[in-house]
Amino acid sequence: GYSDLQKNIINIAKKKKLSITIVDKNLKNIDIKKVKNFYKCNSKNSDRIIKFLKKKKIDKGISYCGSDFGIKSYQKINKFLSKDYKDFKYIEINKINLKKKLYKTNVPLLSNLSILEAKKLVKKDKIIVKPANSSGSRGVSLASNNLELKDSIRKAKKFSKKIVIEKFISGNGLDINGFIFKGKLIKCGAADRFFSKGKYKFPISGIFPSMLDEKIIDKAYEYLEKAAVKMNYKIGPIKADYIVKNKKLTLLEISTRFHGDVLTSNTNFYYSNQNPIN
Repeated sequence: GYSDLQKNIINIAKKKKLSITIVDKNLKNIDIKKVKNFYKCNSKNSDRIIKFLKKKKIDKGISYCGSDFGIKSYQKINKFLSKDYKDFKYIEINKINLKKKLYKTNVPLLSNLSILEAKKLVKKDKIIVKPANSSGSRGVSLASNNLELKDSIRKAKKFSKKIVIEKFISGNGLDINGFIFKGKLIKCGAADRFFSKGKYKFPISGIFPSMLDEKIIDKAYEYLEKAAVKMNYKIGPIKADYIVKNKKLTLLEISTRFHGDVLTSNTNFYYSNQNPIN
């Protein structure tokens, strides 16, 4: 993509004198004169993108994606472009199979609730409903009674056939960025995240770097590395979302990318000069 949020990372790549190929399904954000290689295409269509790269005789490099929607595509492109990804097998880490993989570990997770369990629990606790593999808080909502629960399930299913139903834990978020190389986690930044109040839950502000105690942040990195090993994820960016309440961590989700471009390509860079290119 090449919206205003991505332009910073493109400028960094230019300063590094890297050759850049941008893929975007929209033309409105593109100044064609400033972009050597631009391909108008949905980023999910990896076969068309690889065909374009072959036509341009581009056979070495790295592919980067800042959202869950293009993860499968960018991993397949990396396998084509980089020898480090030669033996890479695509790993989908959604909110359901993550819990299956991390079962019987000490990584703190919330239990998945059945609809029947949720109907009983919602009478005394709030319930949160999420699509299993959406991104950017789309389709996530809170339920305080059975009528709201029914509505939350309906809305979540608009974004994913499979959904996750959990007991709601109030607290602030902790966003962790990392990079896995040869089975080891390289720390790439931690940020506090604050969520909206009310039925629909989405991030409204944050603090970078995190103001939390270092011991909590180190434990968050430790859990993330353990999860990557358990998922057999050996190379590439990885991020985790936690909720922190009373200094205790609960892992919400993991994805094989960095956090979005607000944090990773902008806030992180302006504060510490860390960025995905470096």
